Amino acid sequence: LKAIHPRATAFVSVQARGDFADPSRNRFEPDEAWLEVNFPGLTLKAGRFVANWGTASLYNPADVLNPLDLRDPLDTEKWGTLMLKAAGSLGPLTLEAYYLPVPEMHRLPVITGISPGGALESRSRWVRGTVDVDVSAPVTFAVSAMQPPVPRPSNSQLAARALLSVAGLDVSLGYAYLVDRFPSPALEAVPDPGVPLNTTVYVDWLFRRLHVVTFDVERTFGKLRVAAEAAAFLTRDLTATN
Repeated sequence: LKAIHPRATAFVSVQARGDFADPSRNRFEPDEAWLEVNFPGLTLKAGRFVANWGTASLYNPADVLNPLDLRDPLDTEKWGTLMLKAAGSLGPLTLEAYYLPVPEMHRLPVITGISPGGALESRSRWVRGTVDVDVSAPVTFAVSAMQPPVPRPSNSQLAARALLSVAGLDVSLGYAYLVDRFPSPALEAVPDPGVPLNTTVYVDWLFRRLHVVTFDVERTFGKLRVAAEAAAFLTRDLTATN
């Protein structure tokens, strides 16, 4: 559904899917819902939408703003996320700024538990494997749910990008300060005082802060298009040390 006004555009799309092989991927929900207002030299856009950084179609390391549905690694999808975008043009130079108020994680094949023998448990057909366990010492695993940080000012995310088009060459340089959408596991072993030799291993998930710098360049020579992209990630640990 798309509504057009001389200065404003509103867009809403809904995606429905039934996955018989993996019911966790069933969807019936808004995919994008946004409002864009255009002024001379300035564009404002707010809502849930997809932002495309870079031009690569197979794998795009510079495209870092939207979460991905990775529950089926053979059929990944990019999801819209809640953002506020401002873009302004100065001749061949375009400047973009983004504000992302709600941390969101990738949709992942989730580990629901670990058996006493160390086998990973999951409703996903893509999760396989075991954890090495010393059978001489009883071990119980407690796996917490993956929950991204709650929306609050300290968990806000920011991004900016500069795009330059000159002499047939398109170049962009971006920076994003994000909450990692791929959580890192954290394990803590706690001896059970009530059961001799028994240990409980708590598996938690950490969503660290990321500094990301992106770069992409594209040039067309007739029917030939040449493109290159790169991204550098700096992860900040829980003590705020880079």
